[in-house]
This record gives sequence, C-alpha cells and structure tokens, in this order.
Amino acid sequence: MAANAPRFSKPPSIRPSADDPSLIFLECQVQAATKPNVQWFQNDAPLSPSSSKQKQVIKENPGNIFDIVLEISN
Repeated sequence: MAANAPRFSKPPSIRPSADDPSLIFLECQVQAATKPNVQWFQNDAPLSPSSSKQKQVIKENPGNIFDIVLEISN
C-alpha cells in the first residue's frame, strides 16, 4: 500500500523575530508518514542549503506532524 503524499496541516507563514529585526522566520506544519525533505525557493530558484544566512529546523510531533522553520538573517 502506498503512503499518502505529505500535506500542509498549517500553511506557510512569515514571522519577524521579536528580538532581532535582521531575522525572519518562514514557518509551516506538514503531516507526512516520514520526515519530509523540504526545499525552499525564492523567485522559482532553490535556496542553497549551505548558505550561512539561513537555517532550517524540522521538529517531529506526535501524529506524524512536522513543524518546519526556515530562519533567514539579513
């Protein structure tokens, strides 16, 4: 039996940092059978995963829910 495709349980949103005006956070929540492989884009171009100006965190929650946050500086 094939697994269901990942789906957003909370759509992407942008949140500024309360403490640091040079930081913003792109956040979403995904329901998936396994930890999702996430790729972020800007103007149809993939963001480089090795950039020092961004950091991605994926936190697994019960029920196969994953909180995904991309932190962007400057």
